[in-house]
Amino acid sequence: RDLHSFPTRRSSDLLLTLSGSAVDPANALARVGLACGWTALQTAAVGAVALAVSAFTVRPLVVIATVLGGAIVAGVLTAIPSLGWLRPWLLVSDWAALADLLRDPVPTDSLWYGVLLAVGYLVAGLALALLGTLRREA
Repeated sequence: RDLHSFPTRRSSDLLLTLSGSAVDPANALARVGLACGWTALQTAAVGAVALAVSAFTVRPLVVIATVLGGAIVAGVLTAIPSLGWLRPWLLVSDWAALADLLRDPVPTDSLWYGVLLAVGYLVAGLALALLGTLRREA
């Protein structure tokens, strides 16, 4: 084949980042995969909290109200400047870091902190769920 017959990369094949640079499709796909994994971990942490609440109650609406209400209250608490000391402990505090995957280069500090916090909530939620289940079954 002639060297000139190969398709060239068009600018429409690139992902434009929030920083204004463009990344190739493989890099864009890797970023989407990271975003999916990060979101799944955050969702699992919320699920672990819901599981912990459900281990101590028999009413499903209490679980729903607690988890949704807790997420809303935590979101409001992150917006209050005088409660800045509490922000690092709230699960929702780093959910906006997901947009960092669309920057170039990717700032990873908030993403890693969100991962560590989600793992902490996941472990604590599952431990409380196990404790509540063992207490109820005893």
